Amino acid sequence: MPEMNGYDATREIRKLQIGQNVPIIALTAGTLSDEENRCLESGMNDYISKPVVLTTIADKLKHWLLKN
Repeated sequence: MPEMNGYDATREIRKLQIGQNVPIIALTAGTLSDEENRCLESGMNDYISKPVVLTTIADKLKHWLLKN
């Protein structure tokens, strides 16, 4: 994203009335534990690191879509 990164985009989405309850799941190549914390602190709901496993994506989507 040329104008903002995922952390900034999440913060902007969360400022919107409609964006306060939207599930946001990070998909990142960052695998350090600090990366997950950074995602969650920015307002994201969850975190998936690459390489991605299809069942992981399916499980996370089910969790967040059925929760709301």
